[in-house]
Amino acid sequence: MRKGRAKSRKKTIRIRGLTRKQHTFLREKVLGMNDKEAALAAGYSLSVAENTKQKLWAKPEMRWEFERLNESFRMKSTDKSPTADAAQAG
Repeated sequence: MRKGRAKSRKKTIRIRGLTRKQHTFLREKVLGMNDKEAALAAGYSLSVAENTKQKLWAKPEMRWEFERLNESFRMKSTDKSPTADAAQAG
């Protein structure tokens, strides 16, 4: 048995099964960043950012949430399109 205090671990908050970093990565991807830029913006290390296919996209939850966010973003952007506003004004 080890003496001393046990290391306390931070409790990871998960949203739809993903961490805050993972959600930030996906949000940046939906907004148009490439994988490396989005990973760095989310706070991942350079080694993770350069290997997103193995480190991030390998998780099915990431792909599912990306599709969900991407679909939601597309629906919101089409609702606010200038052509839709012009059609309503005309």
